[in-house]
Amino acid sequence: MSSLSRPGRTKAYMLSVLLLFCFYMLWPVNFYLAGTLKSTYYMMFVPLLAGGVLYFRGLGDGAEARLLLAYWLWFWLTRVLNGSPALQEDFQVVFDLGLMFPFFSLGLALSAGERRRFLDWFSAVTGGYHFVLAIVCLAAFFSHSLYVNPITEGHLGMLGTDGFQRINILDTNPDSSSYWFLMSLFLMIYQFFACRRKLWRIPILLSAALDWLVICITYTRSVILAVAAGAGFLVFLLVRTALRRKRRALRVLLPLLCLLISVPLFYKASSLCGDGLNRLSYSLFPVVRDAGSEAPQAQAEESPAPQPDAAPVLSSAEARTAYAVHGSELGGLLGRLDDLSTLRLTVWRSAFLALKLKPSVLWKGQLTRDTMTLSNAFTPHNPPHYHNALVQVLMTAGVPGLLLILALLALTLYRCFRFFLSDSPHAGTAEKILLLPVIASLLYFMLEEGLFTDCDVRPLYYYVISGLALGFARDRETAE
Repeated sequence: MSSLSRPGRTKAYMLSVLLLFCFYMLWPVNFYLAGTLKSTYYMMFVPLLAGGVLYFRGLGDGAEARLLLAYWLWFWLTRVLNGSPALQEDFQVVFDLGLMFPFFSLGLALSAGERRRFLDWFSAVTGGYHFVLAIVCLAAFFSHSLYVNPITEGHLGMLGTDGFQRINILDTNPDSSSYWFLMSLFLMIYQFFACRRKLWRIPILLSAALDWLVICITYTRSVILAVAAGAGFLVFLLVRTALRRKRRALRVLLPLLCLLISVPLFYKASSLCGDGLNRLSYSLFPVVRDAGSEAPQAQAEESPAPQPDAAPVLSSAEARTAYAVHGSELGGLLGRLDDLSTLRLTVWRSAFLALKLKPSVLWKGQLTRDTMTLSNAFTPHNPPHYHNALVQVLMTAGVPGLLLILALLALTLYRCFRFFLSDSPHAGTAEKILLLPVIASLLYFMLEEGLFTDCDVRPLYYYVISGLALGFARDRETAE
C-alpha cells in the first residue's frame, strides 16, 4: 500500500485528523469555545480536509472507502428526496458526516510505519487525556463530591441512582462517556504490545487499569459487554499464539473455548468491581446527611415521577389507531429480555411497526427530525433514538443506505478477521489487537446509536481505528 505522494501531505493529513479528533474529544470541557469554532474555522477546515483526501488519493483506497463515500452521497440524496433540496433541515448532519471519509481513509492512505507513528501520537493524546479524567472521576466517586467545571459550570461527580452511585462525566450521557474509556483502554492494550521499551509498559498498564475502573463505575451494561467481548478475543489471540506449534484442531478448539468462557467472566468481574468500589467508597467516606441536605430530597420525592408504562401522547389519528391495534408491550420470554435490555426490544419493534405505516421510509429514509415521530407511537417512554446503529441507518437512509453499510462492515470484518487469524510474519500481535476495539465498538453500536448517522467522538473513534486496522490487513494481503 503506497502512502501519500509527498511526505508533507502525509504529515498534514495525520495532523488534521488528530486535531479534529481532539476538537471533538475536548468539546465537553468548553462547549462555548467549541460551538464558536464549529461555526467558523470548522466549516472551512472540514471541506478542505475531505476535498484534499479525494483529490490526492482519488478513489484508490479500495472498495471499503468507495462504499463509505457512496453511503454519504446517498444520505445526502435522501434529504433531497424527503423534501429538503436546499438541506435546510439536515445540512449540519450531512456536513458532519463528511468526516467519515477522511477519518476512515487515513489508515488506508498511510504506510505501515506511518500508521504506527500516528497510533503512537493518537494513543498518547487520548490515553493521557483520559488518564487525567479518570483520576478526577475516581476522586469524585470515592469522596462523593460533585466537581464543577469553572468554564461551563457543568458537573463531574457522582450521581445517586437506586441506592448506588453512578459517575457523571462532564454532564454527558454515561453510555457515551463510558465508551470513551473503552476505546482508551484498548488503545493502551495495543500500546502495551507495540511498545519496545518495557519501562513504558508500567504507565500504560496503569492508564488501562484506570480506564477499566471508570467503566465499572459508570454502570453502563452496553460498554461493559463490549469490553468483555474485546477482552475475550484478546484471550483467544494470546492462547492461539501460545499454541502456534500445536495441532490445528487444538489451535481452533481451545482458543474458542477460552473465548466463550472468558467473556461472561470479564462481564461479571466488571460488575463485581463496580459494586465493590461502590461499597469501598461508602466505607472510606460515609455520607452524613444534615437537615439542609434532606430538604431537596424530600421535595424531589414529593414530585410525581414519570411512569415508564404510561401510554404515550400520540400526535396523529393514524398513530393512535396503530397503537390501539398493535399495542406496545411484549410478553413472556421476550418481555423478560425486553426488561433486561431496558426496553430495547420494544424500541426495535416500534421501528418495524412504523415501517408498516409508512413504507416509503424503506427506500428513501426520512429527515432526522422525523426519525422517531411515528415509531414513538408504539413505545411507552418515547426514546430519542433506536438504540441500534443499523436500525437508525435503516430509518434514516432506507434500505439502500443500510445495504451499503452492511457491505462495508462485511468487507471490513472479513479482511480484519483474516489478518487476526493469520500466522504470517507480516501480521504482528500489536496490529492484530486493533481488531478488539473494532469488535467492541460494533457490539456497542448494536445497543446504541451514532455510527453513520451522527458525528461525535464515538463514531470518529470507530472510523479511524477501523481504517487503521483495515490498512494493516491489506498490507498483509499485498505482501503475500
